Amino acid sequence: MRIAPLDPSCADREQQAPQSAGAAATRTYLTSWLTLGPFDSPNDSGIKRDFIDVPQLGVDPRAAAAAGQQWVPMPARDTFVDLDGFYAPKTPEQNPQWMCAYAATTVTSDAAGRAFLELAGSGDPLQVWLNGTSLTAAPLTARYEPTRRPIDLRAGANLLVIKSCEQMGAWYFVARITDAAGHNVPTVHAQAALPTDPIPPAVVAAEETPQLIEGFAEVLGAPYLSRSYGDYRGGGTSSWTYVSDKIAEVSWTTAPVPERRPTIAALTVSTSPEDGEAQLFVNGRSAVPFKIGNQSVGGHWSANGYGVAFVPKGFYEGNSGILLISVPPETVTSGQPLQFRVALTSGADRAWFMIKSYPDTVAHEQLTASLAGAALQSVWESAPK
Repeated sequence: MRIAPLDPSCADREQQAPQSAGAAATRTYLTSWLTLGPFDSPNDSGIKRDFIDVPQLGVDPRAAAAAGQQWVPMPARDTFVDLDGFYAPKTPEQNPQWMCAYAATTVTSDAAGRAFLELAGSGDPLQVWLNGTSLTAAPLTARYEPTRRPIDLRAGANLLVIKSCEQMGAWYFVARITDAAGHNVPTVHAQAALPTDPIPPAVVAAEETPQLIEGFAEVLGAPYLSRSYGDYRGGGTSSWTYVSDKIAEVSWTTAPVPERRPTIAALTVSTSPEDGEAQLFVNGRSAVPFKIGNQSVGGHWSANGYGVAFVPKGFYEGNSGILLISVPPETVTSGQPLQFRVALTSGADRAWFMIKSYPDTVAHEQLTASLAGAALQSVWESAPK
């Protein structure tokens, strides 16, 4: 438990260890899995690396064998997919750290339809694919409290693949497929196997693809500046404001926008654990309200044709992650940067919002417009209790 609020002006911070998970006996979990690994992940670099071609596994049933992949069944431990216990004998001192592994299961559904994938875990980052399509625009930190997102199941076989990258401590995840109310889906079954027949890729409606730009170029104004404040990238120049400030605003410009069409800007930010309310302004015009603090982690908001999403990357002297901002084409002037301003409107006095002076968030995270767009839409949310 954290016993004091976190403040950028303070020197002492503590990390919070992930909790262990439990499960209600009436819930059905996915416990039949194959696994592949482990793969070394020095300095947590593995989450950004594709050790295998996941989409190809469903398209070509021979792909795994052709690539020399050795998928093996993994015994279930109650409801847990216990990667820690499975890979301990294969690691020095039987203590897996800084490594990644894949888990795969074939989910068979009696009929095509909408369902929900629910995940919890040990606080390690996950990437998830269903039938070769990524369900995680950025790595998902699955913790004790489960999160979920809607999925579309095909009639017949569906390939679910989860990549988990261990940092330190426990290493497990818990997975369910439910209906909208969080109940079991009795017509869905899973087995520890890769598909024996090709799974056709999902048909995606043709839409105008947004362009993705670097969301930070220059700070225009902020009450506070630090040359070094910690974040998931190690720490760097940071500008922030508190709710209690007389002018509680931070403003900045983006990189130039190439064309006049829908645009997504990505930048690195941090927020306090204390909750607050914020308002985004784009080129001087009110765009969309959003939340800061612990309540903002994994959140997404939209209004007036604009969107905001906070993709968490971990707790590093605050909630550290990526802020995605989508703007409509009429806001864009070709060749000119966008001007963003965030004003804190209410909340705890010491709640704060911070932008980081990294001009390369898109490049560093290897983001694409499609991944960023998915994060701005209805994705992961708290699961019903």
